[in-house]
Amino acid sequence: MADGGSSLGTFLTWYEANHRLFAIPLRRIGESEWEFASTKWLVVTLVRDSIVVTARHLTDPADRWDEIAEFDAIPLEIGGSWVCRLCRDLPAPSSGPPQIYRSRKALLINHVFEPLLGWVNDKLAGAESLGLYGEAGNMTWAKLLRSGESDAETRCLTRRIPL
Repeated sequence: MADGGSSLGTFLTWYEANHRLFAIPLRRIGESEWEFASTKWLVVTLVRDSIVVTARHLTDPADRWDEIAEFDAIPLEIGGSWVCRLCRDLPAPSSGPPQIYRSRKALLINHVFEPLLGWVNDKLAGAESLGLYGEAGNMTWAKLLRSGESDAETRCLTRRIPL
């Protein structure tokens, strides 16, 4: 892989340098999987150039209930610089032209790793519980719940797990 090695190596180096910034630290549980130190119910998986946070399944911990957050990039090298193909080909209406990076590593840090850090500190750290909805073997979904937050989907709530 050109420019900086694997996404896993890049993430491990970045996390080692920045782990103290995480309100809730990660604990490695597999080659490219982590869970949060505060709960075994959320799994962080590095898949190519993306990080996916999923809720574990109630009855089968190896399975997943739902995806909670995803941080994506599709690095594309153009003339020695790097852009995210998603930003180039599917720009948000207010985003303007895609940002150009000097390295693939810089793109991954900006598009994937730092947004994960922001999500952990802003969303996960502020959540009181994890709501698992639906029925196993059927449609399921999950979301983070804050203290005092009303939930219009209460009738579908299967389990509320304190975080």
